[in-house]
Amino acid sequence: MAGDWKNIDIAAAFRTEPPVMDFVLPGFLAGAVGGLFAVGGAGKSFFALEAAMDVVTGDADPLGLNLTEHGDVLILSVGDPEIVLRHRLHDLGAMLSPSERAEIASGLTIMTRTGVGWDLMTGKDFGEVAEFGEGKRLIVLDSLSRFHRLDENSNRDMFAVRGQMEALALATGAAVLFLHWVGESAALTGRGCWGASLANMSAKEAGKLGELGADEVVGEGMSGYYVRLSLPDRNDGEEVEDRWFRRGTGGVLLPVDLVTVKSKRESTRLLGRGAPASPRMAVGTAVISGGSTSNGLQQKTGSTTAAEGLLRLFQPTQRPTRVVEKEIETLWGKVTITGRLGQRHLDLLQHIRACALRVGRLDDGGISILCDPFEIRKRLGGKGIYSHEGMWTLLNEMVGVLVEVKTPEPWSWERIVNFVVEAKVTERNRLTGKERVSMRVDLGSFATALFDEDLQLYYDPAVISALQHGISQAIARLVLTHKDEPNGGWKIDTLIRQVAGEIDARGMVKARAFIKAEARGLEACGIAVDTEAMRIHLRR
Repeated sequence: MAGDWKNIDIAAAFRTEPPVMDFVLPGFLAGAVGGLFAVGGAGKSFFALEAAMDVVTGDADPLGLNLTEHGDVLILSVGDPEIVLRHRLHDLGAMLSPSERAEIASGLTIMTRTGVGWDLMTGKDFGEVAEFGEGKRLIVLDSLSRFHRLDENSNRDMFAVRGQMEALALATGAAVLFLHWVGESAALTGRGCWGASLANMSAKEAGKLGELGADEVVGEGMSGYYVRLSLPDRNDGEEVEDRWFRRGTGGVLLPVDLVTVKSKRESTRLLGRGAPASPRMAVGTAVISGGSTSNGLQQKTGSTTAAEGLLRLFQPTQRPTRVVEKEIETLWGKVTITGRLGQRHLDLLQHIRACALRVGRLDDGGISILCDPFEIRKRLGGKGIYSHEGMWTLLNEMVGVLVEVKTPEPWSWERIVNFVVEAKVTERNRLTGKERVSMRVDLGSFATALFDEDLQLYYDPAVISALQHGISQAIARLVLTHKDEPNGGWKIDTLIRQVAGEIDARGMVKARAFIKAEARGLEACGIAVDTEAMRIHLRR
């Protein structure tokens, strides 16, 4: 029984090496009880769902926890309707491979119960939950208030609930994680528990999920897009570092590395870093040098920036034509493009950043990205593998593009990509076990300026590159730069003109038809197409 005392054999403990501690999640032992506290809307349920996938399989690892031991998981959800849970699973499923989906579907059990919860204080409900949790490595109770009927402001009652959860952990051998909502006024600074009713939860048993503080700068107005997870230190004394996540499509939490970087702000010039190097493409070897950092927090790399979706730098087609000094009016001045840029080029650029193995600073302040070209070709090809020759053709075309920036300061020529080269660093193919060569891509001064100064976005570019028509891709990228939609959504015709400029009636009819035909694909991007009202909405 949970209340039975166990006498520790001290002499045996002195002479016998103890077993290795089994941590189900960072700082969370198997057979233990822990809580995750957060204000409403912070992402507790998404975190629990993604953590469950991490526990089931090491291949998916959506939270980047790098767990070494895996097992089955049970999530008991009370309060969230089935349709909400299915939307969450669908959004997460878009990030997984077919084999990962199959493994998670086999090892993860989610049970929902609306209208009435489980009362762990009764023998019937406790026995039912224990039966469901038998053989599981992790049991998630979402959320705590729906698993008892006692007074949460009473320490005595909460001690009793805690005791039942410990009994559940003992009966099943699983780690029991409960989620608990707290009001903003109840939040304490730093690590530890929140709320007077949780006084029996020590700082070593409670995790906290919340938005970044005011001293953690990720861009003006952007703190709400990030959450920080503070976990208890491990029982073996090892400190568990805080982790950061970026809110993605539908609320999915995406792991990010926040690092200190030097601010690149300039007075009146957003773009431009002096004369670019001559266009070049080579095959050789290279390594990425590090760069100095200072204050301020910023993600290492996003998949795209807002300007790439807002400006007409990339033609809204997968078959772009070469242009000579095509002029675009921007907030920062006139931008003139010479070269061939379309949505397929932008697909490749976004996949390079999204698949970055390492990001470094060059001596001149530029950005160099080390990436796996096979992974990029796989993502770029959708159901197949994009050709090696096709990828290098796109890269060559991007290297050859010149962007002239005319600002109040003297104008300059800029580049999107300066240099591409095969690197010494190799990456192991998980399927064949063979090593494959990585690729280094040095961003040009234009792309580097956007990376440093513009708002970075972190959606998965695979769902956009899977679209069949460039106009649909351009509109998806434009819409996804917005956090909120205008009243009534966007008019489709207005969006077409924003990405394509003024086009004739025939071109407008063709663009509308492409968008209607790709309604399902746009839905996967988090965008709903109302074909009757001819409007587009962000899917919540």
